Amino acid sequence: MKKLLIILLTKHLFRWISEDDVFVETPEGITHKRKLLTLEQVEDLRENATKIKNNYFWKVMMNEIRYAAYLHWLKTGEDLSARMLLRAEEIIRKNVEKFAKE
Repeated sequence: MKKLLIILLTKHLFRWISEDDVFVETPEGITHKRKLLTLEQVEDLRENATKIKNNYFWKVMMNEIRYAAYLHWLKTGEDLSARMLLRAEEIIRKNVEKFAKE
């Protein structure tokens, strides 16, 4: 029953996304949830991403997320939620890196 519920949730409610789905680059500029961001918003994203990427707290928290996923897998043997947690961390990290570079 548990596996059936997990399959139902992942198939119909959760859509696997990539880091490119959060902020989409178009010929007009960068969009978020199909809304075009202003130049000020994009500059603010870049500035904050650079600050976050160089922040010690950020680095610690990203490591803790990976460690929590690993511990969950060790304790329960169930890897779907651990992989989902790692994927969320990866998407967040890649978006921060993308904006921090630009």
